[in-house]
Amino acid sequence: MPRSRIRFALFALLSCIVLSFSAKCLSSAPAPPAWTWIWAADSAHPPETVYFRALFRLAKPVISARLHITADDNFRAYLNEGKKPAAQGNDWTTVQEFDLTRQLHMGMNILAIESQNTGGAGGLLFKLTLTYAGGKTQTVVSDARVKFNRHPAPGWTLLAYDDKAWPFAATVAPVGGGVWGQLHGALVFDPSRLLRLWDIRAGASPSLDPYTRPRADGDRMILSTSASSISDMQVLSSLGFTLFQTDSDHLSTEERALNQWDWHTQDAARQGVQSLGLDWSY
Repeated sequence: MPRSRIRFALFALLSCIVLSFSAKCLSSAPAPPAWTWIWAADSAHPPETVYFRALFRLAKPVISARLHITADDNFRAYLNEGKKPAAQGNDWTTVQEFDLTRQLHMGMNILAIESQNTGGAGGLLFKLTLTYAGGKTQTVVSDARVKFNRHPAPGWTLLAYDDKAWPFAATVAPVGGGVWGQLHGALVFDPSRLLRLWDIRAGASPSLDPYTRPRADGDRMILSTSASSISDMQVLSSLGFTLFQTDSDHLSTEERALNQWDWHTQDAARQGVQSLGLDWSY
C-alpha cells in the first residue's frame, strides 16, 4: 500500500477515535436536575401545612441567586435562618422570582419552606439558580431529595437543626404537568398600555368609603347600573360620566375552544360606548 494511503488511513482512524472520545465526554456531562412538584409522601386531608428543608453547599461566592417558586396554595420561604420570609406568595398559577444573592454565604446554606394546602391537591415547586463568576451555574430544586415534616420541633429553619428523621418528599408531577399544567411568570406592568388612571377617592381620605362618603362638586364617583342601550348611555354621558365598563356574566367564557376567543359582543359594546365619546373598559 502506498505510504500516502497509509497516512490517510491512520489519520482517519485517529479522527474517529478523537470524535468518539469527544462524543462520550459530551454525553457523560451531567444534566442539571429537573425541578418537580413535590409534597408530603404521606396522605392527609386539607387544610394541611407541610414544612420542607433543602441543604446546599457553596464552595465560593456567587454573583447571582434567583429563586423561582410557587405552591398550591401558599408558601413562606426562609433562607439561612432569617427571621422574616425571604419569599412568599399565594397564587399557584404564578411562578414568582426572588433575588436571594445577598442572603447566601460560603459553606452550608439552608432553604426552609412552609407551605399550606387549603383544598384539593397540594404541591410545592421551586428552583434556586446560583450563578458564579465565569457563567457556571448550580441549581437547587424541588425533587425527591428535599425533606419534609408535618409537625417539626421549634427551630426547624435553623442550619444546625437535626432533620435526620425527616422523610423525603414525594414527587407529584413534572413542571408543567399534573393538575397544575402550564404556569406563567409574574405579570409585568406595561405602562405603554395604560389608557387612564382613575382615582375615585380623589379629594377625600383613603379611609372613607368611596360609595357613601360626602362628596364635593367635581368629585368622581362610581355608578353601578344595568344600562346597556345607547339611549341609556346617552343619559349617563349627559350627567358627566366618562367611563363605561362592560362586565361578563361571570358564568360563561369567551373562549370557544383552546386559545380561540369570540369578542363579538364586547366589540359591539365598545363601538357603541365610543360613539358617544365615552371611555370603555372590560
